[in-house]
Amino acid sequence: ALMSMSVMATGPGPARRDTADQLMAGEDSADQRDSADQMADHNESGTRNEYTYEDSRIRVKALCADADAVNDKAELKVREIPESSAEYRKHQKTLGEKNALLYDISFMLNGKEVEPTDGKVKVSVSFRDGQLSNDLGISRSSDLEVIHFADENAEPETLKASVKGETALFETESFSEFAFASKDGNAL
Repeated sequence: ALMSMSVMATGPGPARRDTADQLMAGEDSADQRDSADQMADHNESGTRNEYTYEDSRIRVKALCADADAVNDKAELKVREIPESSAEYRKHQKTLGEKNALLYDISFMLNGKEVEPTDGKVKVSVSFRDGQLSNDLGISRSSDLEVIHFADENAEPETLKASVKGETALFETESFSEFAFASKDGNAL
């Protein structure tokens, strides 16, 4: 029985669906991605479900469960919020003594911030300068706390997150400011 299971796991059916992107997007992800690639220039919504932002320090990928959730012409924008800023200090009460990296992550369309209209978005944040391990002392999922500051009137929400190397993975339904913090406080 074990041998047949291992043969099945490496066969074309299950293995094809077991890639991380396909697991994140659901059963029809391969078909959705193929049509998105072919039609991204022709349609305004409904075909694209993956958005990426990159700079020299960070790479952020957002994968929408529903391709209609964000207009295809929207762009994913990411801005680091420095520790010395007033924006960072307003979250200090929530963060306490924790080491944290703070980023504003949003979708922009025609110069305006837009939110996904429906469904969850899986987000991966890859830190290029070893910020998770070097700055925060994070080496495993149990070390990381991702806090979502949705808006000034809402309570900050701690999101379920995991770590793979220098990449933090989490799921959200809305975007704004996110803190990546060490659960144990000052790790360094």
